Amino acid sequence: DANRYISAIPSSSRESTHVFEFTLAQTVTSLRDIEFLWEGYADQCVQMELYVWDNVASNWCDLDAGFGLNRYAANFAGNRDETLSAHITTNFASFVDASNKVTFLLYADRSAQRSFHDHVAVRTVHM
Repeated sequence: DANRYISAIPSSSRESTHVFEFTLAQTVTSLRDIEFLWEGYADQCVQMELYVWDNVASNWCDLDAGFGLNRYAANFAGNRDETLSAHITTNFASFVDASNKVTFLLYADRSAQRSFHDHVAVRTVHM
């Protein structure tokens, strides 16, 4: 697919990370849901993990009070396209910074394989 982003293979590390930052047009007080979406896959069934940045804790999280390594909000391992999705429905102030930005990370455990990114998005639902 010519429209997908294909990551480079990192040469010095055993992992691949992609950080996505979005500026929301709406204020936090008008939100009911923030959904993070990623569609794609990685070669040889490499597990892809989606983490969300918690501004208060200054750490990547699973949106359920878990922080750090292997505390992902969604994951997938396979050789076909899949959609990873995570929702913020409470405590928006922890995840939306003063500039109205939200950030999520896509992590792949092995660097010798490429990852294929078809679609990345943040969707919001208002009250």
